[in-house]
Amino acid sequence: MTDQAYADKQQSLLDALQALAVSLTRSRRALIRGLVEQAHACDAVTLMQAARRHHPATSLGSTYRFLRLLEQHQLAMV
Repeated sequence: MTDQAYADKQQSLLDALQALAVSLTRSRRALIRGLVEQAHACDAVTLMQAARRHHPATSLGSTYRFLRLLEQHQLAMV
């Protein structure tokens, strides 16, 4: 995937969450970046580790809550 495709995918997810009035904290933005960077399905721990490269304070609890949020709004299948 090209850099532009990653950026478009990330922006699309950000736009969808903003339309739902979801607060986009630093951890959530890091999780979005980590999610977009994944080439395949991953578990919560792997996603958290990817997100921590962008925001070291991202916790496993935040990761699970974010994944649940995405699932509730049908933005991802968990």
